[in-house]
Amino acid sequence: MQLDKEISIGRLGKADFSAAAKFFRKTLKIPSYHSGEIKDDIKSYSARNLSKSVKNRNLIFLAAKNDGEIIGLIFSSTYKGTGWIDWVVVEPGYRRRGIAKRLIKEAERIMRNNTTRIWADTATGNYGAVKMLDGLGYRKIAVLGHYYNNDKIIWEKIL
Repeated sequence: MQLDKEISIGRLGKADFSAAAKFFRKTLKIPSYHSGEIKDDIKSYSARNLSKSVKNRNLIFLAAKNDGEIIGLIFSSTYKGTGWIDWVVVEPGYRRRGIAKRLIKEAERIMRNNTTRIWADTATGNYGAVKMLDGLGYRKIAVLGHYYNNDKIIWEKIL
């Protein structure tokens, strides 16, 4: 896919909820996603739930857009001094272009105001995400077997 204009990164607004929920559903249905909790995840990030959740100052929902179209999302949160990267998803045709890295860096920038560390998880076989998080300064703190039906690496970055 051709990049039409500069890719912008910003918070989800009211006009984005429906498109973000649709993008999230579509992304979770690709073959590389194997969670046994897919229905719960899709429900959690429905347009209705996004519109309710975005008012919570501890939740950070960002979108990467190319010419106004959502091509990537990050859902993250903070709680008692710890940030958590819940989801980073990028349209398959836009992967390996630094979009996920930009989304994470922007979420980190926002989280710095009230966190001292950020946690994330990846499937052990998601080699691109493993390499990216390692390159962003995250360190592996645990490997969990059969976490949500996958083996997961838990990552931490001290801010």
